[in-house]
Amino acid sequence: MAYNLPSLGDSTSSIVSAREEYITGQNWLRAFRREAPISNDPQLYSYIHGLIQNIAFYSPLQNKDFSLVVVNSQDFNAFAVPGNVVGINVGLFNYAETEDEMASVIGHELAHLSQRHYARNLEHQKSQSLATMAALLGSLLIMAAGNADTGMAALTATQAAAMQNQLTFSRSQEEEADRIGMETLANANMNPAAMAHMFQHMLQLTRYRTDLKEFAFLLTHPLTENRVSDALNKARLYPQRIDRDSLQFHLMKARAQYLAIQNPREAVDYFQNMEGKTPFPKANDYGLALALLANDNVEQAAPIINKLYQEQPQLTAFILLKANLLAQQKNTKAASKLLTDSLRLSPANYPLSMGAANLFIKDNQPANAVDILRALAGSGKPDTPDVWYLLSEVEGLSGNIPQVHLARAEYYVRIGALTQAQRHLIFYKLQQQF
Repeated sequence: MAYNLPSLGDSTSSIVSAREEYITGQNWLRAFRREAPISNDPQLYSYIHGLIQNIAFYSPLQNKDFSLVVVNSQDFNAFAVPGNVVGINVGLFNYAETEDEMASVIGHELAHLSQRHYARNLEHQKSQSLATMAALLGSLLIMAAGNADTGMAALTATQAAAMQNQLTFSRSQEEEADRIGMETLANANMNPAAMAHMFQHMLQLTRYRTDLKEFAFLLTHPLTENRVSDALNKARLYPQRIDRDSLQFHLMKARAQYLAIQNPREAVDYFQNMEGKTPFPKANDYGLALALLANDNVEQAAPIINKLYQEQPQLTAFILLKANLLAQQKNTKAASKLLTDSLRLSPANYPLSMGAANLFIKDNQPANAVDILRALAGSGKPDTPDVWYLLSEVEGLSGNIPQVHLARAEYYVRIGALTQAQRHLIFYKLQQQF
């Protein structure tokens, strides 16, 4: 692997090697999954993962593999942790108006990784160590999990002066991340000016705010009018482009908005009021259909869903929506056929696999769910704890007790609960003897 190769001419590697960054980041990720409110929505995860994958391909990041964690928080935040860990709050969908604006935040975070800003901070503070980085990440964990006040208190308490220099990127590093992020957007045929536009939105939203709890991003990425002006000036160096946008982005934006409104009736009212006000009417129809089904208004939802599916039957969001409708119409046979047929065309598709598995569980067919989830887990993508947790549940429903312990051990490894993982591995070995 690339991590084992020496980094020639890179002085930061003498302070913290890429391998050490990777190990620290993965350990942090496991702790974060255990402590933070993680979103287990496969559709949001898959969309964000695909978007990052596309942007990373055009970035100067040498190792294009990354671990994604989607945080179930409405706060505006995104973060990158040494070792190619990228975190995105669901709330980012609320503030990005186009897909390019969403991509601009990701491009900025990938620039922090490609330029190894954490390691360069440690190099600048030569008295610091890898342990300091771990402490920094602990503070970031608290902040990213939605408790900015506690996170900042921890930041202050742990070697305050050094920590501030470390976690809060320097002005020059922020400018560098802006510049490289814009270059990445341009290389990906996206609009570099989208980054400046995103900064403008944030500045306008926070201009008269003293409470920044909804903008945890700003605690580690300070935003000033000068920075916005600099971003606008940098954007003028590139050919003018219109923001690239997509139905898929707005579908996921609608999905995020639907999930944020916990009352189905209120969600119905919201999407009905948004009719004709969005650039992609199908996305608003999708959100409305989700809300109507959640409100048990199947008759009103059916024509909307059937129209969406008939026009674009290849879209995963519409396939799952149609399957959900069929299931609520008590036609589980047709729903399961739709999902299994779709999985044949797209094997180990994360959203389709989880949707089909949950449908088989509700229909008291755990053995079918086992087959689907084993295929998904065996693909290694995504490497998320929820896949292994659900697999352990269906293995139990199918009476496969040794496999319950094996899947549960895999789950605990991914959230850093190694004692529990070891215990289940012991149980697995004991069960195999009988």
